[in-house]
Amino acid sequence: MTKSDYEKLAAFRYELRRFLHLSERAAAEQELAPQQYLAFPGIKGFPGRERVTAGELAERLRITHQSAVGPVDCLQERELVAREFPRETAGSSSSLSRRRETVFWKSWPLFIRWNFGE
Repeated sequence: MTKSDYEKLAAFRYELRRFLHLSERAAAEQELAPQQYLAFPGIKGFPGRERVTAGELAERLRITHQSAVGPVDCLQERELVAREFPRETAGSSSSLSRRRETVFWKSWPLFIRWNFGE
């Protein structure tokens, strides 16, 4: 690797850490655990539909299935996630509640500042 390659890698990791730190701050402001906060774009941003299973969310967050169930349970208790239990499947699927979308967008100004380097 060249010096330029290392500089690019360092810059990428720096921006990634900035983003993760910002997510942690946004989660704290909303009184959510970081995994709970990160679940929102994982659910809402799932390709092709508005609902995801715990397994799909786990894959998106790069965590185990069991680790995805806990945050979704907590979010459901706070009425931030809605769950369905379709008869044709053994599991459930989750979507964001309207209340959650409001909570998520309250932190959007933090991401705007991060994106523009303020």
